[in-house]
Amino acid sequence: MRLYVIRHTHAGHRAAWDGADDLRPLSTKGRRQAEAIAEHLASAGISRLVSSDSLRCVQSVEPLGQRLGVPVEVDPRLREGSGGEEALALAGELRKEHAAAALCSHGDVIPDMLRILKATTARFKEPLQWPKASTWVLTWDDDRWTRARYIPPPELWGGKDWGAHTPSSGRMRRQIRHSTPRRSRRGWVRATMSGGGSRASRRWSSSLAVSGRPRRSKITARKAWVAG
Repeated sequence: MRLYVIRHTHAGHRAAWDGADDLRPLSTKGRRQAEAIAEHLASAGISRLVSSDSLRCVQSVEPLGQRLGVPVEVDPRLREGSGGEEALALAGELRKEHAAAALCSHGDVIPDMLRILKATTARFKEPLQWPKASTWVLTWDDDRWTRARYIPPPELWGGKDWGAHTPSSGRMRRQIRHSTPRRSRRGWVRATMSGGGSRASRRWSSSLAVSGRPRRSKITARKAWVAG
């Protein structure tokens, strides 16, 4: 079972809003982020959407609810000022349904929730972070939450939307590392994920044969995308 824990998208600045903070709406940027998140999660098999009752949280998952035909439920355990244990109690209720679900909460509840998981049962692939419009994907196996994977806000996706795919930052780091040259005792070599038969590696081998050091060229790291 997978649980998508979403921090609400951009909602302007608290100090610039004159009304009750619970009624602060999304900004134009936040609405775009919400639409991008909805495009991805529409294919994730989500059966329930639960949100803080703050307007900015509800609006962050409304586009997803519209795509899925699933209502957005509100739960006070996700409100700003609540604790991570309360949010995890809600997560435990949702996982009993054996279907993917999504929660939308705030920048105090989510880190508290994540710290508890990291200190107990879950293995984290990335450092703890929770900017607006980011998502953590929690996986339940057998009798506990076992894995947590971070997905950054839409504006950091490098021009791609999620669609049916999400970026794995660990996989991306490996691709970047293996697509840059490194020194060895025999000179410069091209390290690639696919081995020495690629066109790029042949170019590097050719330049090495001529000068003992490859010509400098602009290297663009390919981003790896894995199914979300």
